[in-house]
Amino acid sequence: MSCGSPGQCSTCNSGFIAFNGACEACPSHCDACSSSSVCTTCSSGYKSYQSQCYDPCPVTTYALGTTCQGIFSVCSELIWIGCPSHCDTCSGSSTCTACSSGYYLYNSACYNPCPAKTVISGSTCVDCPSNCDVCSSSSVCTTCSSGYKLYQSQCYLDCPVTTYTLGTNCLGIYLFVHFVLIYE
Repeated sequence: MSCGSPGQCSTCNSGFIAFNGACEACPSHCDACSSSSVCTTCSSGYKSYQSQCYDPCPVTTYALGTTCQGIFSVCSELIWIGCPSHCDTCSGSSTCTACSSGYYLYNSACYNPCPAKTVISGSTCVDCPSNCDVCSSSSVCTTCSSGYKLYQSQCYLDCPVTTYTLGTNCLGIYLFVHFVLIYE
């Protein structure tokens, strides 16, 4: 800080600005400012958005270099340049990291309902097991893809040894033997 006499400062430390002969604090996390409410250089690790500093960027904006990007108005028409649809937080204009309420994250996008061959798991959609069209979790299939048979919540092209094919399922031979013995 450089002051000629009390109340007559012309140069201030980082994070402060000279105003009416005194040093006033810049906004939070700001190294340089043009007034006590307008930041021109954010502290390391912080991003600039609307003359303020953030980490992380505000909801519906995304980080781009040292700034947060969001929406702006052109010819009175609202143009979206921020996060994808139904996305609250993103790391680029097409990479969502958190979805709006009621939507589920899958491959950096938000869905409701989840895409085919996926299932809801918390706030995300997860893939069904291999060759599975419908599942109740990432490890439990309930309907296999065409040409595959269901056995113990997994899909097989050919039924495993000690099982036989019955429609779209594989059944253990012990069930078949038990069934035959009961009705003989």
